[in-house]
Amino acid sequence: YTMDKDSIILFAQGNVTNWKGLPKDLLIEDLITLFNIPLTTIEDSLGYYPAIKYGFAVDNNKETLIAYVRQKHVILIETKILPNQILLNQLPKPDVILPNEILIENAYAAEYIYCEKGLNLTIAKYFNKKLPDKIIRCRGFEKMNNSNEFDGRYYKSFDDLISW
Repeated sequence: YTMDKDSIILFAQGNVTNWKGLPKDLLIEDLITLFNIPLTTIEDSLGYYPAIKYGFAVDNNKETLIAYVRQKHVILIETKILPNQILLNQLPKPDVILPNEILIENAYAAEYIYCEKGLNLTIAKYFNKKLPDKIIRCRGFEKMNNSNEFDGRYYKSFDDLISW
């Protein structure tokens, strides 16, 4: 199969307007071919399960693209170069809005899931209503048929992180 290199490069640059989801069966080797050896490799978790987290430099020497990998398969990517905020006005309504996975100051962080696009935007909804919503995290995954597929393999709500 041919990997759509351009779409992954564009995603890494924060250009997700035409993003159509992570290519099916994308392997970590494919990303290494594209972006060279990762700058960082860390054992981490994604959702409720372990994953290896790779950090790649794109276009420069900073870590701009993160890839979460299980059994050599890329499950999800995250760009550190956030899309233009105007994207929020261009996208349709999300298929589902999930409770926050991360805590941020002065705002609630809602997870917007776009199944058709394979896109997960974390949106800061500020307590100060004068401030506009803001994209603070941008992740890509394989397109899904419905939002139930965006499950514990990808996501864990913050409340579940608190251990009693």
